[in-house]
Amino acid sequence: MHIKILLQALNQPWFIQPEAAQYNAAILHNIIAGQSLNTTGLDDKPVKEIAYATNALGQRTGNIQDANDDAIAVINIRGALMKYDYCGAPGTQSIMNALQQANNIPSISAIILQFDSPGGSVDGTQQLANAIKSSAKPVVAYINGMMCSAAMWLGSAASMRIASSNTDIIGSIGTMTSWNDFKGYYEKMGIKTHEVYASNSTQKNLPFREANADNVKGEPNYDPLIKTWLDPLNSEFISAIEKNLPGIDKTVLSGGHYLAIEAKKKGLIDRIGTFESAIESAIQLGKKHKDAKPAAQIKSGQAIMDQSNIVLAASRKIVNQVAGMGHAGTSMPKPENISARQKVGAMEMPFQKALLKMVE
Repeated sequence: MHIKILLQALNQPWFIQPEAAQYNAAILHNIIAGQSLNTTGLDDKPVKEIAYATNALGQRTGNIQDANDDAIAVINIRGALMKYDYCGAPGTQSIMNALQQANNIPSISAIILQFDSPGGSVDGTQQLANAIKSSAKPVVAYINGMMCSAAMWLGSAASMRIASSNTDIIGSIGTMTSWNDFKGYYEKMGIKTHEVYASNSTQKNLPFREANADNVKGEPNYDPLIKTWLDPLNSEFISAIEKNLPGIDKTVLSGGHYLAIEAKKKGLIDRIGTFESAIESAIQLGKKHKDAKPAAQIKSGQAIMDQSNIVLAASRKIVNQVAGMGHAGTSMPKPENISARQKVGAMEMPFQKALLKMVE
């Protein structure tokens, strides 16, 4: 396994289901303990296909680059999420690139994100969620198994959420971190770990040092870690969910996860249906989006015309006022009696004529 994957897993909090976190922690424990794992070819394994195109019947037609008119792009989001690609699985950066690519292909009318994910790393989640929220084309989230924690944040940013069955698991809006303390294990192996900090680096890694009982009392103190990292991250998570799903039952914000029927009652999803029904919804949303564009363009054009008419009317008024200055009297006054205003009016006569030509 590539060292970068290990560092991604160890160095940050997670928006993830506890079961998935424990599973990954067990793998990491085996790696750290020096047990051999069969990772042949994983480090260099190319990322599996992220996206493909379908027709109105939900039939796969090929890559999104070759999509026919009014096609739907399907982007798979599966497994634990990390920012970068790992072991053949796409990271959030690659998923975001696929989303942008689908938006840039004229023949694609809408996008489906197909979820089966317990969540994942904090890093990269908000960025991808923002990209989904600001997508130029409608996005439908289709749950095919699980959409929890970080995946829930992503799905909440979509235009619509559809579960595939009553047994899909949805929610887990919360933040956690976990790690294994190997000090005792290392000491039995005759290994001692030393950490040395500069004199002025009193705050460096303090929340983690406190959590690891590296303090005067010699007891774990999790409060600094919770207040410095977990609570602020969780506030961002909850704030995003509330903005994306304003009608949800507030009880879902405490971290619970639900089967699809209950998730629908609590406002986390819109309905339960087949993949074909998700395709149909995506087509309808795409059509509405397409029809709305000309209307918006007409409205914008009308606004420009209205502004032009206002400017035109104002210009005519100015012309008439300037013209009136030149015909104010039946006889020309003596030069010494000409006011400064009249002089200016006389000087502006050529401009007046030019302006009159422009507005007529």
